[in-house]
Amino acid sequence: MEDKKLNIIEFTDVEDLYCIGDIHGKFNSIKGFIKQNDIRNSLIIVCGDCGIGFESTKHYEQTVFPDIIHILKKYNDKLIFIRGNHDSRTIFDSGIFNYDELKVVPDYTVVNIYYNEDKCAVKHSILCVGGATSIDRTYRLSLERQQVLKKMAFSLCSEEEAYRKIKRLYWDDEAPYYDEERLKMIDKTVCPIDIVCSHTAPSFCYPQTKEGLDYWLTQDKNLSEDLDNERKVFDNIYSYLKENGFELSKWCYGHFHKHNTEYIDGVKFCLLDMDRGVKLDTECIN
Repeated sequence: MEDKKLNIIEFTDVEDLYCIGDIHGKFNSIKGFIKQNDIRNSLIIVCGDCGIGFESTKHYEQTVFPDIIHILKKYNDKLIFIRGNHDSRTIFDSGIFNYDELKVVPDYTVVNIYYNEDKCAVKHSILCVGGATSIDRTYRLSLERQQVLKKMAFSLCSEEEAYRKIKRLYWDDEAPYYDEERLKMIDKTVCPIDIVCSHTAPSFCYPQTKEGLDYWLTQDKNLSEDLDNERKVFDNIYSYLKENGFELSKWCYGHFHKHNTEYIDGVKFCLLDMDRGVKLDTECIN
């Protein structure tokens, strides 16, 4: 049986919080965002679809992250990645990327930003929950299968070995999950959650329809139900927080590749657009 615990990260030297949308492996965008906007003494949270898992862990450890960490140190910034459907949950759950300046965090991580080093008062307490459903999962699975068959034919290896060697395009544990046990571990006096950062969002947030998904819905008979269940997970998280007295002020999310801002029941819900190579869509929280 899993011995559950709550992952809490604490920062005492953060002045501003920036939430950004999907970057889909364009890690240079983060460096450019920091340098072009002179972002200093800040925490940056990527709300899923970071693009972590398509390459080997060594690739991120040796090629991707060192350059980012160099910039983070120079500007005294911190960076947190939340998993999306286009990220490996195994890597996020493992905690293997846990540097002082850069962290790849598991679901239900709580980030506390304190006013000062004394930690007498929390400025912001952020609940980070990842996961979503890939609308194109049938296509991705088909491409993976083609890779496996080619690998088996040319390398004369087993199907299991071939799957280990191909470049992954889909993870069957991509969906979000409701973990009330971990939510109950959140002590409101220690972690007074006022911000949620996630990849997708509750069902009452934009978008509320499946407009534009007709093709994928015809290709995947379970997709519609799974998309509904995905949003219900965050309905349940929202209900739990509200019913237990957490005073939410903002909820930032990505996934839908659009921008939208709306106020619902006193909470500002910010849908952040994907990286489009011009300017990152961000929400700044002081």
